Amino acid sequence: MKRKWKHPTEPKTSRQHWRSLGELENSEEFKGWLEREFPQGAAELEMDETSRRGFVKLMGASTALAGFGVACSRPVRHLVPFNEHVEWVIPGKALYYSTAKPRLGGIGCDPLVATTYEGRPTKVDGNRLHPNSGGSSTAYTQASILDLYDQDRSKGYLSGGKPTSAEDFQASFLSGFRKGKSGKKVAMLMSPSTSPTRNALVREVAEAYPGLSLYSYEALEGAGAAQARTDLYGQGVVPVVSLSGIKRVLSLDNDFLGLDSIGDNCQCEFAETRDTDGGGEVSRFYAVESAFTLTGGMADHRYRIAPSQILPVAALVAKAVSEKIGDRALGSVADEVIAKMVVPVYHEKWIEECAIDLAENQGGSIVLAGNRHGREVHILVSALNKALGAYENHITLVQHDLPQMGGIADLSAAISSGEIEALFVLNAGDVVFDAPADLEFGKLLKSVPKVVHLGYSVNETAKAATWHIPGTHYLESWGDHYSMGGIYSVQQPMINPLWGGISENVFLLSLLEENASEELILERVKRTFNNAGLEDWSQALRDGFAKGKRLPTAKVITEPASIFGSKGVKIADLPHAEGLELVLTVSGATYDGRFVNNGWLQEAPDPITKLTWDNAALISTTTAETLGLKDGELVEISIGDRKIEAPVLVSPGQADFVLCLPVGYYGDLADGTVSRGVGFNAYPMMTTATPYYVSGVNLKSTGEEHELALTAEHYSMEGRAIAREGTVEMYKKDPHFAQHQGMDHHIPENISLYKGPDYIKGENPEGPGPMFSAIPGHEFKVDQLHQWAMTIDLNSCTGCNACVIACQAENNIPIVGKDQVLAGREMHWVRMDRYFTSPSDYKTVSDQGLGNGEPGKRPVDDDQIEMIPMGVSCLQCESAPCETVCPVNATVHTGDGLNAMTYNRCIGTRYCANNCPYKARRFNYYDYNKRPLEKIKVGGIEAEGFKFGPLAPANGNATTTQRLQKNPNVTVRMRGVIEKCTYCVQRITAAKIAAKAAARDSDDIQVKTGSLTVACQDACGADSITFGNLMDPKDTVNVKKSSPRNYDLLKYIGTRPRTSYLARIKNPNPKMPGADAVGTVTSKMH
Repeated sequence: MKRKWKHPTEPKTSRQHWRSLGELENSEEFKGWLEREFPQGAAELEMDETSRRGFVKLMGASTALAGFGVACSRPVRHLVPFNEHVEWVIPGKALYYSTAKPRLGGIGCDPLVATTYEGRPTKVDGNRLHPNSGGSSTAYTQASILDLYDQDRSKGYLSGGKPTSAEDFQASFLSGFRKGKSGKKVAMLMSPSTSPTRNALVREVAEAYPGLSLYSYEALEGAGAAQARTDLYGQGVVPVVSLSGIKRVLSLDNDFLGLDSIGDNCQCEFAETRDTDGGGEVSRFYAVESAFTLTGGMADHRYRIAPSQILPVAALVAKAVSEKIGDRALGSVADEVIAKMVVPVYHEKWIEECAIDLAENQGGSIVLAGNRHGREVHILVSALNKALGAYENHITLVQHDLPQMGGIADLSAAISSGEIEALFVLNAGDVVFDAPADLEFGKLLKSVPKVVHLGYSVNETAKAATWHIPGTHYLESWGDHYSMGGIYSVQQPMINPLWGGISENVFLLSLLEENASEELILERVKRTFNNAGLEDWSQALRDGFAKGKRLPTAKVITEPASIFGSKGVKIADLPHAEGLELVLTVSGATYDGRFVNNGWLQEAPDPITKLTWDNAALISTTTAETLGLKDGELVEISIGDRKIEAPVLVSPGQADFVLCLPVGYYGDLADGTVSRGVGFNAYPMMTTATPYYVSGVNLKSTGEEHELALTAEHYSMEGRAIAREGTVEMYKKDPHFAQHQGMDHHIPENISLYKGPDYIKGENPEGPGPMFSAIPGHEFKVDQLHQWAMTIDLNSCTGCNACVIACQAENNIPIVGKDQVLAGREMHWVRMDRYFTSPSDYKTVSDQGLGNGEPGKRPVDDDQIEMIPMGVSCLQCESAPCETVCPVNATVHTGDGLNAMTYNRCIGTRYCANNCPYKARRFNYYDYNKRPLEKIKVGGIEAEGFKFGPLAPANGNATTTQRLQKNPNVTVRMRGVIEKCTYCVQRITAAKIAAKAAARDSDDIQVKTGSLTVACQDACGADSITFGNLMDPKDTVNVKKSSPRNYDLLKYIGTRPRTSYLARIKNPNPKMPGADAVGTVTSKMH
């Protein structure tokens, strides 16, 4: 019988830790997840509701099909050698090239390094050489490599929705259009871009076709912010924020550490200001938002409020700052807004203390407004930043030469008035799908005689177009970009277009020249490079950017107070039960819809809600109780004649009577392998007047339920003080506070009966020296030069999922689909846990005084909730419980300290997964890579294809074009095998081989300091992950391990993990309401 570990009972304290509301309430469902040895249904086939019956039917089908030659043997494949071998290409050895991709939204770029094998790009990471990047990347960037091999991407030209050819398009339309040289009644819709070559081509096309109208549209761009930039700084000027050296930050609904782009490397810059080990001053961060974001989770103080109330809050902050520093101009702008407000409904004490703190740190403070807020918010925030001195130290105005274009409303008006007879749609989104609903753009498009669409997928716009042209991935085309900070970066292709697509630049050139090609675009890029006065093209191509010269900077040319104009400003009422507020948020899985067919992003749990394969309307506990709603309940959201349906999900820290619904899900409109039937379309609620939030919406239950695949309770760990945190004052008083929280405070010395090898000293007490014979002929040797280890700094980790996706790309980790996630069978090697902390005294009611009833009736005080993410993978324990229970030695310890897996030895007992206290091991219940995810029928039974094994066609993700993405140095695992984090052992092995080759006859074969990084470390934009060699005194990992904040997870069970954590440090303002409870949840766990 399995011995059940009796973890110590957590003592009653003023605050408590929890991953889900189920854990907070200690529900039966949560206890089931906690105590379950294996994921749900591990012993069943789950073919239908009656599994045994399904099993018998399946066996009958297999017998019937036996005569068709179905077998389990691996297919024989013949290797085809190079006809003429490429000198520098070695099978299995990676080549690295610098490139860049346009940033989402079009402003700036992401400098990258692409990893290629035999001409196949398999992974992208940030370019650490780039001065504006620091090597950072996002989950979107990491997942973009999968889009290159998307089996559903556009594969050819379409005419009226039917396949045609490039020659037909040339003969039927393009040649005649080019000869006409007229832009009369012709329009072009594009995305914004800081590419100098593309913008030069746009100007040439406009000159070649007199009368051509140019329009720009991105669904999530934020027209109000763009208009404010133009009014404040002039056409083409972009404010770029640097948080280096910042002391105080106030975010007004700005997710600058997540989905809002305000600078080139804000995540890393902000992390540096929170470093306590360096001895400098720790910054303080205030956040005002409606729902938890990656940024809000890092805040020292957080104020939850509806987005319609951001302008009033900004005005109250501005008024308090103006009084503190004596700025009359700022005060006059604030007074214009305050005159229209009911001030007492806001948390005046919170706002006042925040404003005083900003003012007292004048020159080191900044206020950031969300990109999708209106013009008035951004101008008021600009006035605040000018008064605080942020423009002198932290905001640079970069003069990007952007062409002037109209907006989507202007284009719609032109089409309605009959001014457009030919329209080129080149923007990166899907304008028929994501345009504001009041424009009815899909209907308008039908009135345009000729519509030419260039796109990466056959989306709703492609289906409505006269002609559709397949587009290219950024890794298939030449280009260039200026980063937000003004550094010239080169976009270098890694592979020829897989399906004959053409890039936006080639298409623009085809309007000017008959034989447009990527070779001619390369010449154009070189011409741009030379015209910019830059030097050494070869060096720029190798590094990915041009050194030295940058774009010029501008100055604030308009006084914010003089252009504020509050006449049209209306302050919406606070949302209430009869008038809710709907917020259309950015999805971490789909962005605006362009990533909807990306399985990696769909299956990566949302950083806040832990929801996969869906979107849901997030509501607070108060809203749920008031309206009588529960998780997964399908509701109708309506205003006027517009209505949508979506399930609801209770989300801690949410503003009351506010619904947050991510956009970008097609629902029943989608027909992609991954996107089909996923999520609910929220765009019908977006209008030109309300592109971000909609006030006064109604909600009613449909009486139906929608099953949500949530992972918040999956792989829950028992134990005290898992994600540890403290405050600056605690750190000053006792720097080692993290090492004696929880059970670490009074655990006895770890004395083991088994004396294993000492990996650090390179000795084994039971054998002579470093060598001993475990099995005759198989000697185990401790590596005296390499002992690998890792630290994860919770002080800078935002939980952004970049490491989760990077690990998936590097290690060939499959996606399993929604049903398998519901059964707890997701395969991610990195599990991004997210903990909330809240007052455990249920009588605590919000300091704001806006609770939902009498004290003692509120289980969660949403005003007092904090959030902390924590990435967990295999911790490579020196005394690993999994190794001792494997009956076939499939998991063993290596001489350099790794807990290794031998896949072809594993027989799938899953004893190791059962014995892992960190729940870091994953089992392949089905052949997820080879068999299809979508449902098929075999023998009258309908189920996901992988459930039928060899009876299903071998057309899964690993058999389509997606197989080209696989890393050849990592085994693609099959059904019945356990897998887990390996510390990227393939990279370790390659580094050791390279060190030996470089050493030649020397004994210096130790891997050089800093020459080896792992996939998750490369992806982290905050430098939270440090990996290195404990035997190298110069290695940074030793510095991190020596930090007083360093602690081992579940140390009291004696596993001696190689991966350790650095505790989070908060810097609360002692004068703020509730400051005494901030960052203290684990400090009282003893």
